[in-house]
Amino acid sequence: MESGFLQLPRKAAYKILLKDFKCREKESGPSLDFCHSSLDKAYVTELINGVRRWQKLLDYMIEKVSLRKKRFIKPDILIALRLGFYFLLFDVQMPDYAAVDESVSLLSDRKAKGFINAVLRKYIRSKENYKFPEGNTVKDIAVTYSHPEWFVACIVDAFGKGKALSVFETNNSIPPVWLRLNSLKIKRKEFEDRLREMDVEFERDGEFDFLYKASRIRDLLLSPLFKEGAFYVQDRTTVLPCAFLSRVNDSEVLDVCSAPGGKATLISQLGSNMVKVTCIDKTRKKTDLIRENVKRLGVRNIDVVECDFLKRCDKIGNKKFSRVLLDVPCSNTGVWRRRPDARWLFTIDRLNSIVRIQKEMLEKAFSFLSKDGILVYSTCSILDVENKDIVENFLCRNADARLISEKLTIQEKKGPDGGYFAAIKRS
Repeated sequence: MESGFLQLPRKAAYKILLKDFKCREKESGPSLDFCHSSLDKAYVTELINGVRRWQKLLDYMIEKVSLRKKRFIKPDILIALRLGFYFLLFDVQMPDYAAVDESVSLLSDRKAKGFINAVLRKYIRSKENYKFPEGNTVKDIAVTYSHPEWFVACIVDAFGKGKALSVFETNNSIPPVWLRLNSLKIKRKEFEDRLREMDVEFERDGEFDFLYKASRIRDLLLSPLFKEGAFYVQDRTTVLPCAFLSRVNDSEVLDVCSAPGGKATLISQLGSNMVKVTCIDKTRKKTDLIRENVKRLGVRNIDVVECDFLKRCDKIGNKKFSRVLLDVPCSNTGVWRRRPDARWLFTIDRLNSIVRIQKEMLEKAFSFLSKDGILVYSTCSILDVENKDIVENFLCRNADARLISEKLTIQEKKGPDGGYFAAIKRS
């Protein structure tokens, strides 16, 4: 029998998943403060993300084995079954009997326990009868790779089946972690020496020498290095628009939708604190987060403004900026491996709504751009409707706007996240 050390995290994962199901909460989820060690937290997070990631496939197996549609299964039983099938399908270290015992122990009702026990044991006895879908239809691919059908159809249409399957596989993988060395606080040699002292494996990026792919992120976030502001966790794709904007040191930059401040602080860092950046976001919580990162990283010349950009920003008025960075709210489809619950929360209706907001924000942001200035529009999406289509539509309606650079990055398993940026110059 396994120790209570592991039983507690599994029970905790069950409670969090059940609460999410009932409340339909956003990806952030409840706190893990009840876990007694970083190993506890890591294991709970692994279980939660694993079940969220493979939710569609797990539900397919539950319905096929139990002969019941999931809408007719009570939430507490459904979540226990999701965990049970996750253990059976993806936890290679857990014996089948333990997967059943663990899942049954999550509930107290005898009838519920009996149902869970019967369903899981039925699968174990006849695994060969319960295969994943092997067809090439959108519906089959959506189940096998556990993605929404609308997204599968969209990505296959945009990139072809081969590339699309790579995207789905990447979204179901554990993402790499990238650290941005803060040259304002620490020299490269000292940074690398201290990483080695912590037994952190790292690899310096070939293009951006301040970027590192690293391991043991939980230890790093609790280390003095983090508290001292020696680094910032920032994916490689988000660096691209910043690197483009930082080429002119005497510029003034307006950073819209700035929180948590990663791009703004990088622009300032690359400009050796010579670039003045005005950061805008709409809530106190977000602007406080920007200020917190600015302070920890030792960045200067950053002004933080709380306002709703689409409504009114009195503190900015009619001021013009030589550089504008617009990182719009989006579907996050380029970072779904980091936010596995997002794929189930996002819908076509929500996509249509957010596209309208993106169009409005681009028009408004361009109005703050001075003559010969450059605006960078960026997303963490890989959908044309949020990227290329938005920009092309904008260029058609604005004769004084010209596209000077554009890049779409598709997420890769051991590579950076997906995302897009377009640089637009005002004539």
